[in-house]
Amino acid sequence: PYHWTVDLERSFFPDRYDSNHKSVRGFLLFEIRSEGENEVLLRRSHHVVGKLKLNGEEVSAGDGTRLHLRNGRNIMLFDVSGSYHLMQFPLGLECEGKLQAGRIAVIGPIRDDETFSRIWESGDPEKAPRDLIRDVPEEAIAKVDVWSLTYWDRPVVGVEPRVENPDAMLTPNDEWSVIHPSEEGDVRLLLDFGRELLAYTEFEIDAPEGTILDFNMFEGIQEGELLLTHGLNNSFRYVCREGRQSYRSYVKRGFRYAYVVLRNFSSPVRIRHITSRLSTYPTPERGEFYCDDDRLNRIWEIGAYTLRLCMDDTYLDCPAYEQTHWVGDARNEALINWAAFGDPRITAHCLLQTADSLRRSPLPESHVPSGWQDILTAWSLLWVISVREYWQFTGDRSFIERIYPAVKITCDNFIGYLNNDGLLEIEAWNMLDWAPMDTPRAGVVTHQNMLLVRSLREASEIADLLGEGDGERWRKTADELKEAINRHLWSQEKGAFIDCIRPDGTPSPVISQQTNTMALLCDCVDGERARKVRELVLDPPEGVVTAGSPFFMFFLFEQLARDGEIERMLDLTREKWGFMIDKGATTFWETFPGWAGKRWTRSWCHAWSSAPTYFLSTEVLGVYPEEPGFQTVRIAPKPVGLNWCRGRFPTVQGEIDVEWRKGEEGFELVSHVPVRVKSHLILPAPHKARQVRINGEEVSPDRLPDGVESLEIKKGKVEIRLSRGGEWNLSIS
Repeated sequence: PYHWTVDLERSFFPDRYDSNHKSVRGFLLFEIRSEGENEVLLRRSHHVVGKLKLNGEEVSAGDGTRLHLRNGRNIMLFDVSGSYHLMQFPLGLECEGKLQAGRIAVIGPIRDDETFSRIWESGDPEKAPRDLIRDVPEEAIAKVDVWSLTYWDRPVVGVEPRVENPDAMLTPNDEWSVIHPSEEGDVRLLLDFGRELLAYTEFEIDAPEGTILDFNMFEGIQEGELLLTHGLNNSFRYVCREGRQSYRSYVKRGFRYAYVVLRNFSSPVRIRHITSRLSTYPTPERGEFYCDDDRLNRIWEIGAYTLRLCMDDTYLDCPAYEQTHWVGDARNEALINWAAFGDPRITAHCLLQTADSLRRSPLPESHVPSGWQDILTAWSLLWVISVREYWQFTGDRSFIERIYPAVKITCDNFIGYLNNDGLLEIEAWNMLDWAPMDTPRAGVVTHQNMLLVRSLREASEIADLLGEGDGERWRKTADELKEAINRHLWSQEKGAFIDCIRPDGTPSPVISQQTNTMALLCDCVDGERARKVRELVLDPPEGVVTAGSPFFMFFLFEQLARDGEIERMLDLTREKWGFMIDKGATTFWETFPGWAGKRWTRSWCHAWSSAPTYFLSTEVLGVYPEEPGFQTVRIAPKPVGLNWCRGRFPTVQGEIDVEWRKGEEGFELVSHVPVRVKSHLILPAPHKARQVRINGEEVSPDRLPDGVESLEIKKGKVEIRLSRGGEWNLSIS
């Protein structure tokens, strides 16, 4: 089709180079000259979409609309008013006749209603004041929009392209695939790279000069429907010189599938190979998890691989879309990293990079570095929590000393947002989950008040560690905030916390699993209220908003672990993550089905969704740093419904190997721990455990071998403390 993609930002905001939301009120004028009357098919694809008037008459501006062009000059006037990050405007026109673009101009920004209405009602750009009309500069009009072209391409029914030896391009060998030109149209190939990738694209071809290869990379095929990456120009064009040549893309992209369209060739094109070069953060795969439920094994493995694709120079939200260090995502990703890879460097880098955003914002920004200056309140709070967790997993005091000033600024600035009721009230992006929660941009949002309580308490631990005097003050503020939350945000009628107090002062009618999970997780509710909240969280009644994304499930799993609800956690894992596997997922999705319309998800690879990898290692295998930096490791297996499990947990001290087996008469465990690391073992035991053996020797609380500090036999469990590492064999019967 005839096509144009216009960068409206350069015309409406020529002096701005940030990526903040930009609000505009105005029009885009297309003058199209037609040789004779023509029926055309309007094609739209992405980003800016607005109402349309054609020659003064309002018509549908949707993709696939049929329009009638009169002979000669036609005026298309698009209302492009709105608020945007990216102001790209693609337009395609398909027809049998000849068209030619005339003037392309913007009208605006328009300040007053009268001028706007006069122009729109008439559909005549001549009604606009001359100082509001500006031609779009040539450099702001893309010569080619590969994404749109491949989106608009339509198969020629009943015609098969002639392709010789198509498999040759898929594997390293000396053979060539040969694609012959067709008089019926261009030739399109669909490639499946087998799994999601973050990779550079490479190929070697032999082609006539001027041959065009258009690549459009995408992630998902849902029940036969190919889902291109709407909102992401995940594409590129290569124009061939004569003969044999090879190319590697300068940009790495996230994808599993690729459309490759060959255009403008009159003799055969030979393809030696089309391949990808995986490029992620360089860290070895140190963590392992295996058990007698292969579904759980597969989930752990996919979760770890999902995280690998979301680790580059920073943690990424996803390899395809933003490829950005989103701070809240990174908190959960860091925990998953401890279980799968155990690499502290990328976490330290991300924490410091986030702290650096305090140079221009009062709170850590939602994603860094970025031309979009944005605060997402929960993400700022999760950053504080992540700093304390970094200390737990590394014991790196020098790092904590370095980052503490940023923690102090963050906590004190948050306290500055407390209102007269003692509640956090801030105008910012206040989301927590992709779900229909009531979290307006202004007002008092309940879940982030609760997160502030937890953040202040965890920051106080850091302050105490360093001998700073801020801890007592922060704990006092946290206690007062908890009291205010219970006084103002609890619904006696519904027996739960409401989502918010709206900007007009009215309490929200919305009750969500998310908000009430945070009440428990952040220790903001006690007694009878806690019992009611726990019932709601575990079994949400009708009308309560439930989880929309695997991201929120991470927090739910944290609380389930605290409550000992491991069986429920594994059931949800098998159900929610098992569904993705059953649908062919090679990485875990951004959302559960239901939030992204008819699509199962937007992003098909989001490491905020890898929660099971962390919890299978910390709860089922049972490994966690009881003391910072794994000076003491807690090994507390939870064999709910499983007969055996083995795995490896990477730490800053070295790898910790654990294998356990549960039998009808008892429990066995073998651990191999770095020599300097102490162990606290909490092992399940038969109701009437009578015998404990350590390294083959029967032991009792008053007869302990060397290296065993203590032994306690309790109802249903045995606790053992070991003073050194090495290999230990334990059996309970």
